[in-house]
Amino acid sequence: MNSNYISNVNYLNNVHIKFKNTKTVLNFIKTNDINRIKRYFPSDKAWWPSVNFEKTIKRIQFDSFLRMNIFNITSSIEISFKSIVTDVIYREYADNYAYNNSTLFIDIASQKEFKKKIKEIKKNYLSSPNDVFLKKYFASSRVKIPISAIIQKLTFGELLHEFCNFNDTIKQMVADEFGATAITTFISNMKCAKNVRNVCCHNDVLSNKKFSSKPSFCKTVKNVINYSTLDVDKLFIQLYNLKLLCIDKPVWNTTIARISNKIKASTYFIRPYLHFGFPTNWEELLKS
Repeated sequence: MNSNYISNVNYLNNVHIKFKNTKTVLNFIKTNDINRIKRYFPSDKAWWPSVNFEKTIKRIQFDSFLRMNIFNITSSIEISFKSIVTDVIYREYADNYAYNNSTLFIDIASQKEFKKKIKEIKKNYLSSPNDVFLKKYFASSRVKIPISAIIQKLTFGELLHEFCNFNDTIKQMVADEFGATAITTFISNMKCAKNVRNVCCHNDVLSNKKFSSKPSFCKTVKNVINYSTLDVDKLFIQLYNLKLLCIDKPVWNTTIARISNKIKASTYFIRPYLHFGFPTNWEELLKS
């Protein structure tokens, strides 16, 4: 029996949390970090002896399922964002090397920063030259890299940072493609999508999680979702923002249907309103 298992069992016993000695439960205790498990317990330790540990395991597993599916949505948004930014720049400049044109950027410092990022990408490639995507561009030091290739190699966060440094014409054209109006609102909501992505890919806890950054919605959207009645710190608000940003509707519809079916099959341990801030009509609101 490994030390992790022993220490976990000892901890659970010391805080008076009861669990069944089934193979599934014992294997879960053995393979999971106790500090992570604790995040699913009530904040008031006085309630811990009444915790149903088997339900807690189910909640942790549901959280993992939810993270994976929401990550798929944010990945779709990221792919669309990269494609649209690339297309808009080319439509405006008709030049694969538009980064050499200072008018693409809000100032010279931003252009220099972008070119510095290109050098960083090249340096990373040279230290790991098996990147097929970049290989043809770095076969010779004289070959320039098209902006499409650069954008594809940026992370979601890096692209958002560089996007903020592009001129307002480019930013507005991209926002228009996503059905947004104000540039600042679009950027703010994209940053929320990126934050949700990071929460999912870093295996953070979604149940009862409070998000510090909240998306900006117009009055019409707020009326549709009855914004004033919602727990705006929790997941539902973030998920509705992803709905507005997800251009690939088949991906959205398939993923939401999968989440909906899982929630319906998990009602004995999941409370959508309590744990994730879902309103009673959440299915209707999340349909595309």
